[in-house]
Amino acid sequence: MILSKVLKPIFTSCVILLFLFSCSSDELENDCGTSVVSISLKSSMNLENDVYIEIEDIQFRVKQEASLNNAWVSLNTINEGVVNMSDLNADSDVLLVHNENIPSIPIYEIRLVLGDQNFIDSNGLLIDLDTENLGKATATNFLELNLLPNQEYDITIDFDTDQSVYFSELENLMVLSPKIYTEIRHLSY
Repeated sequence: MILSKVLKPIFTSCVILLFLFSCSSDELENDCGTSVVSISLKSSMNLENDVYIEIEDIQFRVKQEASLNNAWVSLNTINEGVVNMSDLNADSDVLLVHNENIPSIPIYEIRLVLGDQNFIDSNGLLIDLDTENLGKATATNFLELNLLPNQEYDITIDFDTDQSVYFSELENLMVLSPKIYTEIRHLSY
């Protein structure tokens, strides 16, 4: 009898909480376990020469251990190819991922994967930017972002071109070692 009096309020409270925090039928149809993400790219640049980089992919690291096979997930990159970074500034950017539905899970890092068509225009002469020997073909940035269900996120990658491109006197070549900064805006919908 006493046990019944104690368990009944606990059980009732659990049922009420279940109804309050579960998905409605409308939310179930809209997949309540996803978030919407858009990613754009802009450049911080004071160089006088045009710099071109090739965008191949945008990826999120979704596992705490980066070395796992399934730690990195590719997003649907809509504007792949060579981009003139000189055209991108505070007023202008390029949309890389547009309103992609992804599972509402923790995101540990974002990675910008570059191709091998990276160069600088120096007085009409196109000079390849090394990404294999001294440079890098990827730029990563730690996020540690917990995506919430049914929420929208707008992420801007700021590519610091001035810090990413340099001349190596030792190797006598231009090097691309990407430096990026990430701005995240959490939008509700």
